Amino acid sequence: MSKFIAFKMDNGDSFYIETKLHNKKKSMIVDGGDGSKIVQYFKNVVGKDKVDIVVCTHKDSDHAKGIQAFLNTYSCDEVWLPAEWGRLKSHSIMQGGEETAKMIEGFYQLLNDYQTNKVTEHEEEIEMQKESDSDFYENISDFIMDNDDSPRESDSEFVHWDHLVDSISHNTFERTKPVFIKLVSDSYGLGDLTEELFDIFKRTISHYENILNIADIALDKGIKIRWYEYSKDAPLIIKKNDPLIPLNSKEVLQMRKYRYGKEVFYELLLQFQLSIVNRQSLVFSTRWNNRKTPPVLFNADSGLEANEILKAKFKNGMIITTPHHGSKSNKQAFNHIKNKINSDGIRKTNWVRGYGRVSLDSWYITDILKIMGGTKRFCSKCESKHIRFISKKGQWKQVSGKSIRDICTCN
Repeated sequence: MSKFIAFKMDNGDSFYIETKLHNKKKSMIVDGGDGSKIVQYFKNVVGKDKVDIVVCTHKDSDHAKGIQAFLNTYSCDEVWLPAEWGRLKSHSIMQGGEETAKMIEGFYQLLNDYQTNKVTEHEEEIEMQKESDSDFYENISDFIMDNDDSPRESDSEFVHWDHLVDSISHNTFERTKPVFIKLVSDSYGLGDLTEELFDIFKRTISHYENILNIADIALDKGIKIRWYEYSKDAPLIIKKNDPLIPLNSKEVLQMRKYRYGKEVFYELLLQFQLSIVNRQSLVFSTRWNNRKTPPVLFNADSGLEANEILKAKFKNGMIITTPHHGSKSNKQAFNHIKNKINSDGIRKTNWVRGYGRVSLDSWYITDILKIMGGTKRFCSKCESKHIRFISKKGQWKQVSGKSIRDICTCN
């Protein structure tokens, strides 16, 4: 018997799935919501102390923050993370004095370009470098573990990278913010660093540390990390012993190195300021060849722009996690799913929404229920408890809750 749970989070997505593969139970956590509630929920609802796989689909705090708390408390065999996190982690190992200065200077220039809409010029430059770059880390996890304690270059003339990240992330400078801004500005020759640009810089660095924390916890606990790189052209690869199928990413064992600081901060700027990271959330499906259990499609905040839906196999009674909590920015994702349902003649789907603080669009409020067949909609905010399903007679059946078609009153 398979199980699916959508935890009732105050904010964000967090799902538990338990299924069988080759007659062996496999359990997974997909995203952890915003905060540490996943720790108590997992203990009370699931009643275990480990899972096989923990997946973090992207960096947003309402998906990633709870992963830190979960990994600090429970054990697992594997953690699946976005590949760019590994590159950022490996790059951070080697930063100190003068190299940090180059990174800060590069990022400051990018911030100014961002303000004047010139970012695309850097995007083309970096994409060209990626195509010609043959310099790789062969095994990113081994590289990190082998080098994380190595001495770093230091230079008292500069604010050291570690101190900078720690101070910004933990707001230790807030009472003397103007003094800190001047220190950073003078140290790296940035001239008149405005508070507006510095606040963007601060938010970006804070996200940067969150990324590193998840990788650090897994590495410290000896958990195997598997890295998945978003790709519109990712081939469909179904690995024999994996209970989840990547639909818009490919597993990478070799990672390209960053050559210079501008590239690091450019990627951070794109991820954290231009919301590319949402559209490029990793999308997974459970196995669709299980005759006893319909698949579960985990959409996270994806815009489903990489033909993910065309690669997946839909079946009657499947569970679909609502893209980006029903946000206006994800209407395209809904249309892709709707077209797939209609073209395949799917008669019954269960849409599950993890609550998020987004502006709901008409596609979520009304259009889901207009899809052909018996569509049901479940909302973790509107349910009084966690949303729980078990597989029974080849269908997903809700364990408890309101026995009506639409369990959502959000508008």
